Amino acid sequence: MTPDVIEGANVPFHKPANWNEERDGPCQTLHVRVDHEQGGKFMTSAWRPEADEVGWMLAGANIHLGLSAPSHPVVRLTVATPPLEADPVYTIVPARELNGSPSVLVTMYAPRSGITRRGGSVWCQIEVKRGDLVAAVAQGMAQIEAKAKELGIK
Repeated sequence: MTPDVIEGANVPFHKPANWNEERDGPCQTLHVRVDHEQGGKFMTSAWRPEADEVGWMLAGANIHLGLSAPSHPVVRLTVATPPLEADPVYTIVPARELNGSPSVLVTMYAPRSGITRRGGSVWCQIEVKRGDLVAAVAQGMAQIEAKAKELGIK
């Protein structure tokens, strides 16, 4: 992931004075926003994942936080609100019906819905009939789009 400039950034952290790029690797300026929340002071930064990292996260990979420090400070890692101009994202995950037959779980994440801070999601599970995965996904997307329209999402 690459550090990004967070909205409302008010403190830049530059590489340490003793940082050696050849020995320690690259070190970019980290722009943070200082927030006072839950009785404490938090410095929040933004990170932009590369396309392949997004794919691995959708596949279930964790996000790891690495710190260069002698002791572990209090930290938090959260998923930010997507940009309002972001288009809906669909995921398709293999599943099984209660009777054991194959199905797919199709979900749409819609940032512009206003249902929650991050937007809203609509999902459905569709049985894969006669091995036709494409038809099942198309049916699922059609059901989701109809439900989203009914709920005022998109």
